[in-house]
Order: sequence, then structure tokens, then C-alpha cells
Amino acid sequence: IITRGVKVSILTFDGTTHTIHTSGTVSDAIKVAGLTLAKGTALNYSADTLLEDGMVIEVYDIFNVKITADGKTFEKTISGKTVEHAVIAAGVVLGENDFTKPSLESEISDDMAIEVFRVKLVERTAEEEIEYGTDYEYCDTQYVDQRTLLKAGVNGSKTVVYEDCFVNGKLSKSTPVSETIINEPLALPSNASPITFDETDIRTRCASCNCNGWLDYSN
Repeated sequence: IITRGVKVSILTFDGTTHTIHTSGTVSDAIKVAGLTLAKGTALNYSADTLLEDGMVIEVYDIFNVKITADGKTFEKTISGKTVEHAVIAAGVVLGENDFTKPSLESEISDDMAIEVFRVKLVERTAEEEIEYGTDYEYCDTQYVDQRTLLKAGVNGSKTVVYEDCFVNGKLSKSTPVSETIINEPLALPSNASPITFDETDIRTRCASCNCNGWLDYSN
């Protein structure tokens, strides 16, 4: 039986690349390359993975890290390349929305402090007021900035669905997801005039606006 070897590259954590032609498993390739790995050293492939042509095997360094998760902090000696490797090696399971600082993609350094943040998303429904606006009807018999209330406005109401984001048990932000109008607001109608104020005319009668009295502009 002739077993044909494949080209395999082994990249160690110090940046050295060993290129060999061999067959078998990742463990066999490490032996052929003459590498002796320290206890606990991790690779990017399991030791029993069959070799393939062009395969690149990475040998990770060993680090001491400090991990804080779920209110507890512990030290761990791990072998890996990224924070994600450290978290997995420490047995910390991340939820779909959980994150870490530094990020999972960050490379590990010795004595690195890693913190895990638990994220919980909660949907909440609230009823809120919609403030009414003001519609202006211009009247030539009134002065600039003069307003006459014709009818009081009425606030509307709506139902808003929020997504509350809690990080490590504390509310981080609330994001509106949808809203439904219950009652439309009724605008406040008001008369206002665009004409220029005449300081010599202190008092004037506004008959067309049905003010039913004298308007005083002296104050």
C-alpha cells in the first residue's frame, strides 16, 4: 500500500512556519515536524483530524487570563488565539445577544482581563399621549403675535411597543418597535394676523374675530 503525503503548514505562536509533506492526522504532522507541545497547548484542529493538502495547522500559545462573568471573577490558564477561545476554554456559555470586552475577535494577551456582559431583551407595551398641534387662521384685523383661541385642542393617544435592552440586569436602552394610534389628536385652532404692529394704535376693536371686547396691546 502506497500512502501519498500531502503538503501541510504548521504555524506556531512565535510566527515560525513549518512546511512538511506527510500523511495521517494532525497529531502525526506535529510529530513529523519535530514539535514538542507543552501540556494544555491547543490547536485550531483536533489532534485526530485527517490531513488535507494545503492545510494550515495553528499552534496556540498559553496564557493566564482573568474572566468575569455572572458576578464572579476567576483566573484561568488557557491556550488559544482569541478572546472567544478563552471564553470557550473557561466553560462560559454565551447567549445569542451576550458580548464581551474585549470583543470575541480580539487576540489574547497574557494577564488579560475579559468581562462577559449578559444581554436580555424584553418587549414592553405602553400607552402614551399624542400632543395636539395648532392650526392658524390668519386675520387682517389682528396684530403680529396676537392669538385668539377659537376652540381648545385635545390630545390623542397611542399604544407603543418597546424593546427594552438589559445588560447585566440594568436597563441600557429602550427602542420603539411599533405603535398603534388609538385616538388622533384634535388641533388647536387659533386666529393670528400677519400685519405689522402699529405702536401708535394702542387699543383696537377686533369685530371680525368675534373677540367680543377690546384687545389691549399696552403690556
